[in-house]
Amino acid sequence: MAELGAELESLRSEVKQQRDSLTEAKKHEIELRRQKREIEQQKEDLALTVQRTVDTERQKIRAEASQSVTEQFRLQLAEKDRVLKDTQQKLDAAQRASEKASQQLQGDVQEADLATILCGAFPRDEIVRTTKGQNGADVVQHVRDGRGQDCGTILWESKRTKHWSDGWLPKLRDDQRAEHADVAAIVSTTLPDGVTHCGERDGVWIASPAFAITLAALLRQQLVEVSHARVARNGQQAKSALLYDYLTGPQFRQRIQAIVETFTDMQKELQREKFSCVQRWSKREKRIARLLENTVGLYGDVEGISGAALPELATALPSAESAEAEIAHLLS
Repeated sequence: MAELGAELESLRSEVKQQRDSLTEAKKHEIELRRQKREIEQQKEDLALTVQRTVDTERQKIRAEASQSVTEQFRLQLAEKDRVLKDTQQKLDAAQRASEKASQQLQGDVQEADLATILCGAFPRDEIVRTTKGQNGADVVQHVRDGRGQDCGTILWESKRTKHWSDGWLPKLRDDQRAEHADVAAIVSTTLPDGVTHCGERDGVWIASPAFAITLAALLRQQLVEVSHARVARNGQQAKSALLYDYLTGPQFRQRIQAIVETFTDMQKELQREKFSCVQRWSKREKRIARLLENTVGLYGDVEGISGAALPELATALPSAESAEAEIAHLLS
């Protein structure tokens, strides 16, 4: 019985140990499960943290990349804007240069045309164009009269612009004083206010291209008249001496002889024509007298035959003296 009790006690002790071991194992399993859950939770937290970190870094990278792309794009736009601006400036400069060159070309064409029409209208005058780059007016016209004498100078300035400038006037007056010219004129496609086709402004004549020749004719006529009046006033004594020498010289005598000879020849020719006419008239007079005489004789014969039935003729035959007097009256 003692052995059985000891064995039972041993079994009880063994069962207790197993029970304790099982309890301990359960506790250990619970702890392991808890740790597992914690580890899984930590993993999930770590994954979430990593995902958040990745997302944050990704957004940061995207932001930096976007900023970099934006900055790069902005720089590219700035470079393009700079290139466009430089190109536009170059185009504007080229256009201004082209317009300036075109205006210069148009001005040269109008200047050459002005010189050409002046040469054609006034072939006696000396028309000179100013060389490009030299100071002075565009065209200088030295007026000559019919004898080739210098009567004065006209300065011409040619303008072909869109707007009139009063600054042209003092510059042309300076050129006039430097050239010692008598008259200054501007031919412009654009006229100042108050000038329709042609007019005077501050000592300078202004005209449109269509009235340039008219103005030139009036100005040169005035210069010629003033020059002749000046010569007549200043050279009266010299002219008197020249006139005396001419009247007493052989040229005047030869002129008079030529006039007298011509007059004598004309008088002789007229006398010959007069004599020829008198001869023709005398022949006609004799034929007419013979005709009248025969007519009167015929009338007398008829009257002798018919008696006094015919009326007497009242017409008398003209005498030779009366015919000569009539001829002399006609010749006078």
